[in-house]
Amino acid sequence: MSVDVINRPEAEDLDVQDVVAAGELESCNHLLDDPEALNRFYEEKGYILLRGVFDQDSVARARDEMLAVAAQMGLVEPGDPTGKWTGKPSVGGMEESDLYAGIAARLIEDPANQAVMEKVLGEPAAPYPSCNIEPIRPGASWARCTRMAFTAPASRTIARSGYP
Repeated sequence: MSVDVINRPEAEDLDVQDVVAAGELESCNHLLDDPEALNRFYEEKGYILLRGVFDQDSVARARDEMLAVAAQMGLVEPGDPTGKWTGKPSVGGMEESDLYAGIAARLIEDPANQAVMEKVLGEPAAPYPSCNIEPIRPGASWARCTRMAFTAPASRTIARSGYP
């Protein structure tokens, strides 16, 4: 499986010391139809949190497909919808392996999910060429985390989204 990479050496690195936990995360769902307000929120708070905005059937399908692959690798028990980690160490970089081929693409190419990202970006969105799926965080409690990325080609803006 070939994966394209975007190299942006001029991109500013985040400094972990700049992140201050100052309270509960605030949902931005009410700002979804206002990309300028989303941008202001992001500039002020440093994040955008949207819950339940992606097509739930596409999310469930991707989760089930990822768990099936994780079960093949012995990371979770087959058929366990909770995805409880078995304790077996995970090999890094598996989200880009042939085992996961197509899962992320189907998720991010879902027309409903692209429509959401167009609202976030304020202009037509296109899938980012590499999307990471982390079905397991070894050494930690189970966390289903899917990160999707979309770009607005006209402005070279990249929006990443994640949800447990």
